[in-house]
Amino acid sequence: MWLTPNTLNQIDRNSGVIGRVILICQKFEATCNDIISWFEATIALENRKYEFMSTEYISYVDDLHRMLMGQSIKKLSNHKKEIIVSKSEIQILNEARKSRNWIVHESGLKTLFTNKDLEVEELSMHVKKVARGEFLVSNWSYQFYEQETLDCINEGLYTNCIVDWVVLPDEEKTRQTLWFFR
Repeated sequence: MWLTPNTLNQIDRNSGVIGRVILICQKFEATCNDIISWFEATIALENRKYEFMSTEYISYVDDLHRMLMGQSIKKLSNHKKEIIVSKSEIQILNEARKSRNWIVHESGLKTLFTNKDLEVEELSMHVKKVARGEFLVSNWSYQFYEQETLDCINEGLYTNCIVDWVVLPDEEKTRQTLWFFR
């Protein structure tokens, strides 16, 4: 299939949305990898599996950073005593991972090969799942680094803000973003 001017116009209409949603996916993936790696490294040190900053420990941390999301979420869910993570939290992470994969691997292809606009409802559903996962891991990350609970924002507001930012037209996005930060 050749890219025609009509196809390129179609891609151009959707590229801003796809770009924004991929940024959200990258943020979720990076934060998820970061916090799960920290959890795992901390457990390894507490269990005296490695000596801090030993060659083995550094290699272990490098391996943690290279793990795919599915592997890291599974690893996290296997810790029953060291880290208290509920089944619903693991479900949120897995749904976010699956939606992230759909967004990154399929959303753009639908636009390329069907010559149709992105379906806002389908995209919004996937963005919402990624945003829920992003909220969860960002919350854990905040608590891990700051040693305090974040209570100034709730999941629903955060998730809706992300979905609106991705799918709303620019003028509506500006109005929504200003409302969110009041």
